[in-house]
Amino acid sequence: MKKSDIVISAGVKKRLLSDLSTTIQKAMDEREAELDFKGLDVIRELAKIGFANMMDYLTIDEEGQPHVDLTMLTRAQAAAIQEIRYNAQGNLKFKLADKRAALADIGRHFALFTDRVENDLKIEGIEVTFVQPGNKA
Repeated sequence: MKKSDIVISAGVKKRLLSDLSTTIQKAMDEREAELDFKGLDVIRELAKIGFANMMDYLTIDEEGQPHVDLTMLTRAQAAAIQEIRYNAQGNLKFKLADKRAALADIGRHFALFTDRVENDLKIEGIEVTFVQPGNKA
């Protein structure tokens, strides 16, 4: 098939895109209905990790020394903790979940930065752009 054999009228293109959009939205709605949570819940959980601040988990004594203090944590702050343990000296140690990964996931969700390949094709006055997510340009 040659490029010249492909002709899509503007009206047909608009209807095809509308039908495709409706089909995709319906599938997403059905999938979301099967889950006990929504996409926004995932973003909120990622935000708890991404915007966690180490100072929310510490107190500073009179000598300026930091000490782990988890007594006043909110549920949101606790959600960012990945690990809690005691070291050999008996001191409480904790590790927050990967802040950078959470922020990167949020950024990708909101298309703040995307990796994609674009291919442009012109068909009798109609410009079509194909985007393949996940590939670096």
